[in-house]
Amino acid sequence: MQKGYMRSAVILFTNQNHRPHRFAFHRQYITLNKYSANIAEINAVKTAIKAANSLGVTDLTIYHDWDGLAFFAYKSNIKPRHEDCQCYIQYAEFIERKRMNMRIRFVKVKAHSDNKLNNSVDRLARVGMVI
Repeated sequence: MQKGYMRSAVILFTNQNHRPHRFAFHRQYITLNKYSANIAEINAVKTAIKAANSLGVTDLTIYHDWDGLAFFAYKSNIKPRHEDCQCYIQYAEFIERKRMNMRIRFVKVKAHSDNKLNNSVDRLARVGMVI
């Protein structure tokens, strides 16, 4: 795999009216890791949880387009074949700690299905900018 930049983005809503409360970050990862895209997705979730926590949110729904985010949120799903990427274990432990004080749900949206919000987050991640 080529060395390159991985970016991730988050749009945080604190109510149901689809008006963003906060656009959270981009972070670039220079990597040779075959799990680069997964690591970027995991870090976006961790950033969303940290941002929600800083706002006092105790009930969080995360919309995502990669099944691994919900799957790897449980240590019991991590098998020996996954252990060469320590990020999965660290992610599961992070989610486990945060679930002590926050209800966290994952909702899968189909990637590349013209979902307006998913398109917006993908666009933010591609350009690597916070609006």
